[in-house]
Amino acid sequence: MSAKPAAQAARFRSVWLALGMLLCGCSLVGPPPELSWERVLPAIHDRFPDVPTISTEELAQEMERPRQERPLLLDVRTVDEYDVSHLKGAIRVSPNERIGTVVHGLGKDQPIVAYDSVGFRAASFARRLQQAGYADAKYLDGGVFKWANEGRSLYRGEKPVTVVHPSDSYWGQLLKKEHRSVSLFDLSGPVF
Repeated sequence: MSAKPAAQAARFRSVWLALGMLLCGCSLVGPPPELSWERVLPAIHDRFPDVPTISTEELAQEMERPRQERPLLLDVRTVDEYDVSHLKGAIRVSPNERIGTVVHGLGKDQPIVAYDSVGFRAASFARRLQQAGYADAKYLDGGVFKWANEGRSLYRGEKPVTVVHPSDSYWGQLLKKEHRSVSLFDLSGPVF
């Protein structure tokens, strides 16, 4: 075999090996690092230092106010995640949704809280809201996972529930097992 076909064959094997490892979640450097709140929250804060947060405790207090005094809640997760559970009164939006579509008709002083599973998507969305002039836009620190882990109210439509879509087996590690909804990857046995 000449050098050129041998090099092409080696490249082909490398590409297939990398693709296979990607599909099975393997890595040449070992398993992904252990996930913990102590690592995730500072990473989000470091990436979005200019975006204000609201704690789960503060949001729970704000949710006790009369409806007209509550912040607008924007759930920045997928349809599948939202359909399992969400905060009461939350509106689901795509993380890439045009800001003008989401806040059409709202005053620039409208309090807005974006949330997702742990905070990355929501922080990014809240930053975009601020850049569009919505000065009172924040994201929920720890997202719906922290909210659920603390035993706070969740809903599927108007029905109270206790589970959350775990997003995937990696991020779902941050969600207490009793709050993880059953999903397809749970059917094959324990993943976490």
